[in-house]
Amino acid sequence: SGSCNIDINCDEGENWQDEKRAVCKIIFDNNEICTGTLINNSNNDGTPYILTANHCIRNATLASSAIYIFSYENSICGNYDGSTELSIMGSTLVATDPVSDLDFSLVKLDETIPENFNPYFMGWYRGEEEASKTVCIHHPKGDAKKISLDNNPPVLGNFGEGYLIDSHWKIEEWESGTTEGGSSGASLINENHKIVGTLTGGEASCGNAINDYFQKFNISWDYYNEPAKQLKKWLDPANTGALQIEGFDPYR
Repeated sequence: SGSCNIDINCDEGENWQDEKRAVCKIIFDNNEICTGTLINNSNNDGTPYILTANHCIRNATLASSAIYIFSYENSICGNYDGSTELSIMGSTLVATDPVSDLDFSLVKLDETIPENFNPYFMGWYRGEEEASKTVCIHHPKGDAKKISLDNNPPVLGNFGEGYLIDSHWKIEEWESGTTEGGSSGASLINENHKIVGTLTGGEASCGNAINDYFQKFNISWDYYNEPAKQLKKWLDPANTGALQIEGFDPYR
């Protein structure tokens, strides 16, 4: 990836050591690459749901053959020793937008995540209020895990290309790091360490880290009523009506 990208184990990632454990690299459709995030549900039961983008995993065939690689990161800042040993192959597509006007997909891995993967299931916030600042943890160009930081609130954005109008959070400029191809599907995380969006794309690159668009989590939540087209049914199976939930650490 570009030289401006920041290893998750550099100083910038110090406060995000739990959240990094939720992030995985996804390989699908003959070596295409995206990023996904383990996400918690209201039962706090460790169901292995991964949130990513519809333009990454858009159908059941892609989900069933996808490979999910965890803990692919350099051990210390600037090292090149990331390992791809911890992987799971296969998933079931649980929910997405089949007409692709919302850019989210939720898959369920075909096996429980082993303890040695050290997984963490991210919390989420489905409200309307914008974050005061945001973070994205991702695999640009399939590289070892990186972090990007924006110290300002995102703004309402219209990505175009057939997506619903104003259905995205727009990052006007990353203060640290950037995103690239392979970062797609990564979660936008607010100051309270909760997911608020998924990366569709934008103009960001090293030297021009501007205008990234994240599908708004609250729209993916229940814009459509059908369970197969929404997050609500799966991430709030207890029907608590919670506006937000905390992350979950299954082995601690």
